[in-house]
Amino acid sequence: MRPLSQFPPVDKRLTSDKRLTSDTGQRSDAVQGARPSASPFAQVFASTLQNSQPSAPPQARPAGRTRAAAPRTAAPLAGRLRTTERMLRVPPQLARSNSSQPTNLLPAPQRPTLRTGTVAQRQTVGDGQSTNAKATIKTYGTIITATAQQCGVDPALSLAVARAESGVSAATDKEVVLNPRAVSYNGTSFGLFQLANATGKELLQEYAPGQTYTPFDPSQNICLGINYLKDLSEMFAADTKLRKGLSTTAGANDQEVRRLSIAAYNAGPGRVARAQATALAQGGNPARYQDIEPYLPQETQVYVRRVEKYTAEFGGSNTMLA
Repeated sequence: MRPLSQFPPVDKRLTSDKRLTSDTGQRSDAVQGARPSASPFAQVFASTLQNSQPSAPPQARPAGRTRAAAPRTAAPLAGRLRTTERMLRVPPQLARSNSSQPTNLLPAPQRPTLRTGTVAQRQTVGDGQSTNAKATIKTYGTIITATAQQCGVDPALSLAVARAESGVSAATDKEVVLNPRAVSYNGTSFGLFQLANATGKELLQEYAPGQTYTPFDPSQNICLGINYLKDLSEMFAADTKLRKGLSTTAGANDQEVRRLSIAAYNAGPGRVARAQATALAQGGNPARYQDIEPYLPQETQVYVRRVEKYTAEFGGSNTMLA
């Protein structure tokens, strides 16, 4: 500390009840109010203490007279250190490794496994050579084949219709899975062969009178579905009278009978009979499926092509009956 002899002389004006502000030199008794005056030593000591505190960045001073800002009280050292520590704390997942490469925060994308080649090419035996095994139906294939043979219907066609109606496997799968509790999108057909309730009950009274109709019973649904295929094949193998004054025209050959029967399984025999009548009126041949195909619903046209494709995969022939 400097000796008292080095302090500047005391201004007598500071001993009065009025004092000057530290920045403008003007009287501020109206602003500050009556306050006891400080001694020269206290003013110098306060000025020295204020200069030793860390000051904030200079701010723009508004024009005109302003009141001197009160000195900012410094926060305790321990509190400031804790605040700084929180500001500098870095989450572990954002921390960089010691290497120069930045840390990748996103998980690595999973690359899909590509399956190439046909189904037959992907099915290999022990020596690495591919096989061309026929398509099979898991669980229900045996009973469908046995029932079809008993009814005299092509087993491959029966398997194909079941796959088209209730299959849940991909079109390229060789081992097909069927859903015995399948329901059509409009809620009117049920079971493995997707029989409507009215059709199923009528068939049950014809082939198993006295039994209770249970569409989700696989054995009953298979038996009724295959017998319905047999009825349709007989219906289009010869000219047949139907209800509401309709009649069918016999197919030109076994292949045409099969196609007409498949179309009738999907659209109903009455709609196929009307398509035959329309084709005849337009100069076509009602005994040939290609002549009546334009007069059938688009869904039925796709259905016939799908069933024929499945029949070939199951090793079937071009005939309807076994």
